[in-house]
Amino acid sequence: MNKLMKKLLQTFFLILVPMLSMAQGFTTNNVNGNLIDACGNNFIMKGMNVPLAWYVNDVNGSITALKNNTQSNCLRIVVQTNTSDNAWQTTVVNCIKNKIIPMVELHDVTGSTDPARLKAMGDFWATKASFFNNTNFNGVDIKKHILINLANEWGTWQTANNKNSVWRDAVINAIKPMRDAGITTTIVIDAVGYGQDIDDAYNIRTYAKDIQRADNGYLGGPSNSTQKANLLFSIHMYCEWRKGGDNIAIVNTIKSSGIPVIVGEFGYQHATDGSCDIDEQSILDICQSGGVGWLAWSQKGNGGGVEYLDLCNDWACTSLSNWGNTVINGRNGTKTAVECAVFSNPNCTSSCTTPAPVVTATRTYCLNSSSTPLTATGTALKWYTDATAGTASTSAPVPGTAVAGITTYYVSQTLNGCEGPRAAIVVTVNSLPAMESYMSVNGGPWGGTSGSIFM
Repeated sequence: MNKLMKKLLQTFFLILVPMLSMAQGFTTNNVNGNLIDACGNNFIMKGMNVPLAWYVNDVNGSITALKNNTQSNCLRIVVQTNTSDNAWQTTVVNCIKNKIIPMVELHDVTGSTDPARLKAMGDFWATKASFFNNTNFNGVDIKKHILINLANEWGTWQTANNKNSVWRDAVINAIKPMRDAGITTTIVIDAVGYGQDIDDAYNIRTYAKDIQRADNGYLGGPSNSTQKANLLFSIHMYCEWRKGGDNIAIVNTIKSSGIPVIVGEFGYQHATDGSCDIDEQSILDICQSGGVGWLAWSQKGNGGGVEYLDLCNDWACTSLSNWGNTVINGRNGTKTAVECAVFSNPNCTSSCTTPAPVVTATRTYCLNSSSTPLTATGTALKWYTDATAGTASTSAPVPGTAVAGITTYYVSQTLNGCEGPRAAIVVTVNSLPAMESYMSVNGGPWGGTSGSIFM
């Protein structure tokens, strides 16, 4: 390849790779459990649910005021299959224009135990792929900002208590049409059992990795890996998570195990007699400590005996309930939310100045000789086997010498939260030289009497 061609290819990739990154939208890190925005930054949602399906005009007319008065950085938008496209798509656009990440969710199958009905939710979203992949819809980039909640609270408490693979299999089947339709952004998966799961999120802890592996395959990866999977699991904390109930801190354990998770709904109470007293401040504090996102239920408009879950006394949230005051103005509330970085850096330009670590660029070994871990000089080193992608390890690799050949390893360093470029270390393993004997030139058997063997 001549120098001109190399230069053209380098220029092509410098332009193309950032464009692909921007077009991707949200992804998940399935090693540390983080939700990653289109520019590669960690995003921790703090916001609320908004009841669009039942109050279209009230919700759509309140988005700007809601952002100004609560500083929420994400809204979960309640949609039903009979909600007009114009209604929910207008809400999505209004959120993005107000620098709020929109998460749309379908409410049709709450409490259903029919896998076919959950599959129908995936089919519904698949028909909206052209909207979700649109990069200029009414002046905003939908694909970069959208999150899609497959369906609200499929499965009953009994479904969760059965502790079998029914929920797992139903979810795997339901997300396939979305991926087949070309939707690649993060899909949010509610826990089984009205979103609450059981026994410290048993079903998520047991089956989430299987669902991730299936999604990895749908997105072009091997079925025995979770690297490309793009799923965010959601737990709804109500009576199962009341004081003395399940352990709220399990969310941090789940996240650190490589299962991205949020608290997608919660209240401070879920029974009119006070029997389901939920420690909302502990939810906020524990999520803060583990970098777990959350969305409180809900803005306004609750009925059926749970009117007390209204966060706001008016749609603009200028007046708050006591519950709303905790969620919005309290410790670790929405007013501490960090706006998604894609809004301040829409072109995903990097301000990172961290240099690559210092390395010895080459190492050479003989076949089957002993080797030592690779070294580099830097801070918070991360080791890779790929130049730009792959999963990082904090342990320096020990080169194998059992097979002759050349292997390239990569290492980066992180300063002030900014990971720099990767330095390459090329390891060469040479075959042993052939040993020619005296007899190969002069003839005669090994160990014979015609002469000595010289090496």
